[in-house]
Amino acid sequence: MQCKKCGQCCLNTEMMLSEDDIERLESLGYSRQEFTVEKRGFIFLRNINGHCFFLNPATMKCKVYDYRPTGCKFYPIIYSIRGGKCVVDEDCPMSHTVTKEDIEKNCKKIENFVRKLIREAELKRRSLRS
Repeated sequence: MQCKKCGQCCLNTEMMLSEDDIERLESLGYSRQEFTVEKRGFIFLRNINGHCFFLNPATMKCKVYDYRPTGCKFYPIIYSIRGGKCVVDEDCPMSHTVTKEDIEKNCKKIENFVRKLIREAELKRRSLRS
């Protein structure tokens, strides 16, 4: 798969974050409240003016690329909850460069990541009830 680093994937993002992602980004000096938003028990990257908090709109480059969230590393391969499988996000201008081998190579890791996100959200919900 190829990336032309156009920043399209950073517009109106719905990228979920794990606690590991958040801690990694906090280690750079960012506050969790700055770059996260909680929805339905899950933590997402915050959008500012229609783009990811970490996108520099002048250059369309990620400010934290080497520390970017796990889901960003796998993109444009995403997990379809409805379909129960890994798919390619056709909104990516380079989606046509993703091969079947790319999907097979990354899908197990993506599925594990999704399970982790669900576990973390469930733990958070339980702790709020207690």
